[in-house]
Amino acid sequence: MGAREAIADSVHGATEIQTNLAARTQLIVGAVAAAIAVGIAAQLTTSDFSFPGVTSGAWLAVVVLIVGLAQGRGALFPTGLVALTCLALLELLNGRLTTVQGPLIGGALLGTAEFGYWSIELAAGVSQTQPVILRRVGVILGLVVLGAGLSAVVAILGIF
Repeated sequence: MGAREAIADSVHGATEIQTNLAARTQLIVGAVAAAIAVGIAAQLTTSDFSFPGVTSGAWLAVVVLIVGLAQGRGALFPTGLVALTCLALLELLNGRLTTVQGPLIGGALLGTAEFGYWSIELAAGVSQTQPVILRRVGVILGLVVLGAGLSAVVAILGIF
C-alpha cells in the first residue's frame, strides 16, 4: 500500500478536518488569552479613576495584544503584554491596587501570556500531543489558581 499524497491546501499534510480543528483550537486558546487580558484591564480601570493614563493605557494595551494574537506572529502580542504588565506594576507601586490584588493580577498576566503564546504556537503549526496539552493546561491553571489562592490568603489574614 503506497503513501498517500498530501492535499494541496493542507498544512503539513493535514486533512481539511485536522486543519479546521487546529484553527478552532487556536481561536479558543487565543480568545481565553484575550478574555483574561480584558479582565485585567477592567480591574485596572475600576481600581482608581484619578489616573486616566492607566485606564486608557490598559485598554490600548489590550487592543495591541488582541491584534498581536490575530496576527499570530510578530512583536505586537508581547508589546501589549509588557505594556499591560507595566501598567499593573505602576498601579501596584502607586498604591492604587491593594496587596490582595497583586498576586491575582500576576496570575492573570501569566495566564494571558501562556494562553497567548500557545495560540501563536498553534498558528505556527507546532505539533501538540494530548499529554503535552493536558500538562500545559494543568500548569497554567495551577499557577493562576496559586495566584488567586495567595490573594485569598493575604485577604483573610489581613497582611499588609
